[in-house]
Amino acid sequence: MLDEDSATLTTPIGPLTIIGTEKGIRAIRFDDASPRNARRPTVHLSTRQCKAQMEEYFDGKRRTFDDLSFALIGTAFQTRVWEEVMKVPYGEIATYGSIAHSLRCSQDARAVGRAVGRNMLAIIIPCHRILPSGSAGMDRDSGEYAWGRERKEWLLGHESKNR
Repeated sequence: MLDEDSATLTTPIGPLTIIGTEKGIRAIRFDDASPRNARRPTVHLSTRQCKAQMEEYFDGKRRTFDDLSFALIGTAFQTRVWEEVMKVPYGEIATYGSIAHSLRCSQDARAVGRAVGRNMLAIIIPCHRILPSGSAGMDRDSGEYAWGRERKEWLLGHESKNR
């Protein structure tokens, strides 16, 4: 296993843990429990840069994440889905169906939903911007979110407010 470090950030919707390696960010997740690497120093540049950019995001000063490297683990299909999800602009939304359509697999919105649910980079890969197919507008069912529906709705509201 690669040498990992972590950084924890206090956010309005709970503690956020960033896990990095020498190759890049491996995971960003909301951690309601104590992070396992809390006592280890943050040594990797990618982890420190990601933490700084996340702080700016939660302060409403950042809409995109720049010059971060990632060490993602996923299938080829999951990677394609995550890359497409990253194209959804700040403050905007898409559906599983629209992501499937843009990947030319329009009959596979459920597979897109499963891939979105396996995203390990909260906020950077903005799965909170992806809604169930058939949803329209911000006042409808926001759908599930790996870190809780309340967090998803807060993130959508935060981005809408700071556009």
